[in-house]
Amino acid sequence: MTMGKSNYLMMVGGIFLATAIVLRISGVSWFWPVVLFSLGGVLKLIYLSIGVRQGRFVIGREVLLLPIGVSLVITGVFFKNQPQLIHMYGWFIAGGVSLKTTFVFLFFRRQRRMRLEVVH
Repeated sequence: MTMGKSNYLMMVGGIFLATAIVLRISGVSWFWPVVLFSLGGVLKLIYLSIGVRQGRFVIGREVLLLPIGVSLVITGVFFKNQPQLIHMYGWFIAGGVSLKTTFVFLFFRRQRRMRLEVVH
């Protein structure tokens, strides 16, 4: 699969995630938001792995932030459904989203730096 074609994976994954967020905010709680979140995340991971395999993306230690962030979000969602742990779910979700956002920032900063080194 060429990188141009795989860009559709990233866009469709983002659309799935955005749709899941809108559904969740509008009150739909179980099946469709979960499916769309899962599919969106998988499509974005496929996009990332294709880019790494083709040498378009160079990843470093920042990739460790991604599974840790995803794990924190999943743990936070689990805690939300447990009455004795509900007070902690917000912290876990916020921490996970922060780590995932940090990963995206560092990942794109590294890609930009690598592109600038190739140009010069």
